[in-house]
Amino acid sequence: MEMLRHSIRLHGPAAKKGRGSSLVLSQVLPFLVQGTQQSLRLRIEGRSRAKGSLPAALRKASDFEFVGFGSKSGVLEFEAPQLSQVLPKEDQPRLFPLDLDMNRSALYLLEESLEDALNLNLDSDRLDEGLIQTFEKDLAKLFHEVEAIEMANGKALKLNEDSLKQFHEFKRETPPKQWVKIAGKLEVIRHTDRAFAIQLDDGVAIRGVAEGFEAEDLAGLFGKKTLIEGHAVFRPSGNLLRIEAQKIELAQGDTQVWSQIPRPLFASMDLRALQQHQGPKSGFNALIGKWPGEEADEEIEAQLETIS
Repeated sequence: MEMLRHSIRLHGPAAKKGRGSSLVLSQVLPFLVQGTQQSLRLRIEGRSRAKGSLPAALRKASDFEFVGFGSKSGVLEFEAPQLSQVLPKEDQPRLFPLDLDMNRSALYLLEESLEDALNLNLDSDRLDEGLIQTFEKDLAKLFHEVEAIEMANGKALKLNEDSLKQFHEFKRETPPKQWVKIAGKLEVIRHTDRAFAIQLDDGVAIRGVAEGFEAEDLAGLFGKKTLIEGHAVFRPSGNLLRIEAQKIELAQGDTQVWSQIPRPLFASMDLRALQQHQGPKSGFNALIGKWPGEEADEEIEAQLETIS
């Protein structure tokens, strides 16, 4: 089996040539393991997290090996298999993945997701809120031990505490989940993870997941006009990422009103944008001395007579 080499360099006093602190490694490895598994799952299933354990096929495909320390200070060397060699054919790109290179490794998918987050790619298919939360949580722990982590395997990525601010910004821009109804023809159902695609009246296909549904029940609706209720998950751009179905049934009557792409009703709001500088003649200062009591009683009575 051909293995692909990945080099990761740690920066800071804890990074030493040819050696590695157990404390540092205990923070690096969870970040790489969780990030790699969730990046792959997002590209295959359309979601980075789900109830229950990671499917065995994805666990195997996202595995990698630590093979030692590099010649430079703080360098860790890893090897990971090509996805084409470890991912079962039924789990290879069919529904969610749009640009999954099967000659790459799952570690490379993690790098692509990190790149999109650092570049604030608000319309990325490689990120969702769960993956961003993993980046924030695991890297925050790691940066207690090292100053930065660098990944240089075709993509020059350097992560430090400033990166956490970018991840937070990405999450802040993401609209909240929204309960929606979608009507369309059920075109694709994937047995392994209940991923589906529904075609709207205008021909646009929407992707989703139907966790908890029996495959046999979904199979009975295949190719038929269905009505789906559940949560719409959005990208930070406001475009739809996926539908998380809670109810799927045969559509009845005219469903044209439901056959359209959901849009977020409530976009995220930056409260800082509401903060305005207050000068001597604006804000609260503009009210001081103005009310009550500045006008004479006669002036107030005259004004009241004009509007009575």
